[in-house]
Amino acid sequence: MGDLEFSITIVSDDDGFFDRRCPAEHCRYEFKVLMEHWENDVGDDAVCPRCGHVVESTFENWCTQQQVDAVNQIVVEQGEHLVTKMLMDQFRGMRSSKYVKITVPRPRPRPPIPAVRSSEVLRRQVSCAACGVKYAVVGSAFFCPSCGHNSAEETFEEALAKMKAGLDLIAAIRDTTLDMDAAETLVRRQLESTVSDGVVALQRLPQALYDGFTGVAPAPHNVFQRLGQASTLWEQATGESYEDMLDPDEWADLKLLFQQRHLLQHADGFVDQKYIDRSGDQRYQPGQRLVVSEQDARRMLHLATKLGAGLRRTASDSS
Repeated sequence: MGDLEFSITIVSDDDGFFDRRCPAEHCRYEFKVLMEHWENDVGDDAVCPRCGHVVESTFENWCTQQQVDAVNQIVVEQGEHLVTKMLMDQFRGMRSSKYVKITVPRPRPRPPIPAVRSSEVLRRQVSCAACGVKYAVVGSAFFCPSCGHNSAEETFEEALAKMKAGLDLIAAIRDTTLDMDAAETLVRRQLESTVSDGVVALQRLPQALYDGFTGVAPAPHNVFQRLGQASTLWEQATGESYEDMLDPDEWADLKLLFQQRHLLQHADGFVDQKYIDRSGDQRYQPGQRLVVSEQDARRMLHLATKLGAGLRRTASDSS
């Protein structure tokens, strides 16, 4: 008997994407890739959009559990049919005797091989800025599954979306949590996280954009963590400083928020004299703890959005 061979069709969703899953045990992120791009454009290796794990782009490596279960079920059904047929062929010519009764079952039709269908359409679809491969994701994703390109602008948009989503949850946290202490702790952490996330986003975006410039000196180490020096460096490269992209009040607020993030990161928000001297924030005395209001957090979101737009515009004009 030769090997049993049959084809299984993988059907894309209504938008032409089909399911993939990161093979890394610590990740298992599920996403989709436009089927024609996976077949024609993804090379020998594929990349997880979430964690960046790289491995050979075989079906077995990147299949989802749903696909594994569907394929296994098809194999079992086809195997059962083959075994039944083999038994029929083996006993068909035998005759019953006084001591043995041979009954040949009626032939059963071979079960049809169903298509393995993709899950529902994912709303957020991405086209890689480097290679053009299209993929669909849920939540945060940072790498193109084909070329591994990490888009600075896509990552920045992810950060803004995360900040906005967190702020939009604040009212729900206060309304639905029975434990008021727990609710206020969650709200405080969300507000502080928004400030920190905004500062980090405004460090990573210009660093990545600046690294793509030609004809400029390498950026000094961690320069984009220092707002004033970053603004000067950006002006030297593009002719426009951070201060040119914001009005005076916005620039002053952003400098204060950068100092607050530093305090949250390195001193758990407890005020020291260095913070007061650097920020000019006279509302506190050393030993007190920083309070981040919802207004502060939403200001951070606004400033990150506005300055980010200016950075991308000037980077594009300079390229």
